[in-house]
Amino acid sequence: MVPYLRVLGEMCIITKSNNRKINAKLDNKGEYGMLCGYTDEHSPSTYCIYKPSMKKIVTTRDIR
Repeated sequence: MVPYLRVLGEMCIITKSNNRKINAKLDNKGEYGMLCGYTDEHSPSTYCIYKPSMKKIVTTRDIR
């Protein structure tokens, strides 16, 4: 079983963001995105995520 495989088009939450600090327990801890695919340039568990708030595709490993 491969733990990093996911369904394409699945909604996910990007859990780690370097540009923002989490201050309170009930604050949002991530941003919504949609899984577009996997990247070839990085490790196999790196995902391409479409972020509707930015209207861009980003690469990340930290999703739920």
